[in-house]
Amino acid sequence: MLTLKWTFLLEAAKTRWISIEIIDETIPLFFMKKGKKKLLFQDDNGWRNSSLGNSIAKNKHYTYKILEHYHIPYPTSVIIKKGQSVDTVSLRTTLWYPLVVKPANRWCGKGISIVFHPHQLPAALMEAGTFWKTIIIQRFISGDDYRIMVVGDKIIAWLKRMPASVIGDGKHTIKELIHAKNTSPQRWKSCAVSIL
Repeated sequence: MLTLKWTFLLEAAKTRWISIEIIDETIPLFFMKKGKKKLLFQDDNGWRNSSLGNSIAKNKHYTYKILEHYHIPYPTSVIIKKGQSVDTVSLRTTLWYPLVVKPANRWCGKGISIVFHPHQLPAALMEAGTFWKTIIIQRFISGDDYRIMVVGDKIIAWLKRMPASVIGDGKHTIKELIHAKNTSPQRWKSCAVSIL
């Protein structure tokens, strides 16, 4: 399946006159070739990616530790283990509402909830806990959401992520509009999920 990252890599390769030899699009597994050099990639993982680097990138808790070490700001967070009780009063004074509750090691928005009131917290913790044993509770920061891809020390692509939505046309039901948007060939396939 074409992921957004893979699509960005392919576009960046084209601009640098690097040819692509696809072995299996469903994984995706491919070679990038330029001259006599030929490098194997699986999605965005190539020969320069270390397993440690991938582990850190996929685990938000690890990532925050690295950011903290280099004095790079990130949202104020509370890290808990699945099943651990949470003092909602201290959350109110430490983080304020609304909160974001998410599994530490998941991607594509899976297991994430926005909590506006303390009574919503148990369900959000249960949802995040179905995906991973470590849960992050953060202060919600409103604003635009961007996905940025960096290769080496250069930004090669960015994408403004928009909330799922459809616009009525006076002809189709909301369900039909959602189906049409989810099956549109123009829709990015960065995660194998539907928009609504």
